Amino acid sequence: MGKEQDLLVAVKNGDLLQTHKLLSKLKCNKTKLLGTNKRLNINHQDLDGFSALHHAALTGTTELLSLLLEAQATVDIKDINGMRPLHYAAWQGKSDSVLLLLRAGASVNSPSLDGQIPLHLSAQYGHYEVSEMLLQHQSNPCLMNKARKTPLDLACEFGRLKVAQLLLSSNMVTTLLEGERGNDTLDPSSTTPLHLAARN
Repeated sequence: MGKEQDLLVAVKNGDLLQTHKLLSKLKCNKTKLLGTNKRLNINHQDLDGFSALHHAALTGTTELLSLLLEAQATVDIKDINGMRPLHYAAWQGKSDSVLLLLRAGASVNSPSLDGQIPLHLSAQYGHYEVSEMLLQHQSNPCLMNKARKTPLDLACEFGRLKVAQLLLSSNMVTTLLEGERGNDTLDPSSTTPLHLAARN
């Protein structure tokens, strides 16, 4: 197993000591002359496109996230589905991880291949604190995914009342009332967020 694979395994297993050891070797290698040692690629990705930062965001281990970000891991690195570490932290409702990634400059409105932004995921899974944090960092609640659903649509569809109320109290209502979304308030089956909420 190479150093990069060792790093992925250590982070995936939440092994802070091993991760620290591998990353400290990276710092030592930076001070050596070029060509003397093969450097550890902090952004190495597995076959699914998962980097160490993806794994740390998914598990929500803030100590690992901090170590990787300090070692200059790319904060907006995409996996094969176009998902960034922030997507996974939002999906899992890991508010401390979300905050760390946001402070490191993670993009709140960059969509995955299926058009999901992190707010779609936090709304769908009912993560109020994460949804609030994303909105405070200018996440756009009016963006639609490839299924033509907004975060509000998903919150209503999955019965996430508190998150739906949060989204309704955001600037989304103003945008919808001003008609910026036009006829896009309907999904492919001609349902509005109100229809979805009534079903739950």
